[in-house]
Amino acid sequence: MIGHGSATKGQRLVSVTGGARAQKSVAVKITATPAQRVSVNASVLCSKSGSTGTEMAPDHELTTAMKATVFSARTPVLRKLTLPVPKPSSWCSVAVYSSTPQAGKQTVQILAG
Repeated sequence: MIGHGSATKGQRLVSVTGGARAQKSVAVKITATPAQRVSVNASVLCSKSGSTGTEMAPDHELTTAMKATVFSARTPVLRKLTLPVPKPSSWCSVAVYSSTPQAGKQTVQILAG
């Protein structure tokens, strides 16, 4: 787990960030009590070593890309997020925003593998 956050009773929004080095996969797990539909906005930002040794992008520089995902689902939900670059060789940062239509307890975890 690279990020964790929760909303206590009465709150409807949870925001969580996390980061990890060179992950093969990233997922978000959300639970809520009472079980209900959540709206999720997630962004994954990863870097990879430059693959072309040109003047514009030497080998030692990093290529950075972002992939945003928006979805809604009924809790509990486990959703794999798409990495913006294949086999990131450097750091990946993840931000997740989850909201529910009604107040209750909500837990958001960012998982990496």
